[in-house]
Amino acid sequence: MFKKISIGVAVLSLIALVGCEANFSKGVNKDLLSGLQVTNDGLTYEEAYLTVDDERTTASSFDLGTEVYMNFTGVDYFEEKDGMVFPGAMLVVVDKDGKEIMEQDDLFAQYSESGVTAEMAKAMFVSLIIGNPMESGESYSWYSKVWDKVGEGKIEGTLDFEVK
Repeated sequence: MFKKISIGVAVLSLIALVGCEANFSKGVNKDLLSGLQVTNDGLTYEEAYLTVDDERTTASSFDLGTEVYMNFTGVDYFEEKDGMVFPGAMLVVVDKDGKEIMEQDDLFAQYSESGVTAEMAKAMFVSLIIGNPMESGESYSWYSKVWDKVGEGKIEGTLDFEVK
């Protein structure tokens, strides 16, 4: 009887170790200063943050003409195809009434055929220039998504912001 139990425990331990090899990453993080909220499912990341003029910022109010970057670093777990990964990225901006005022479907379309190295995909960003049709004194929501075109992983960022 003792032999059967120890074999059963060994098999369960092996199953648990094999399960640890798979990527079951899901998460939600929110920067309480800027309001940047990031969720991930399948893809992982080390950091998510905003930058303006190559400097990190926790602002959620921007002047017209400002270019804001939503950065994701340490991105991992893209599925590889022939040694390359195939990221996609998109953005949508909606006004306070929920009306879509800006949309970019696939910012990385130029890599759809060739892909990029997994190392290149570790640092991803989506930029937004605060400008027409946005107006001073108005509030907007910016939604960006980075996804795996081969697999099912994704990272999504949302920022509510105001135009000064």
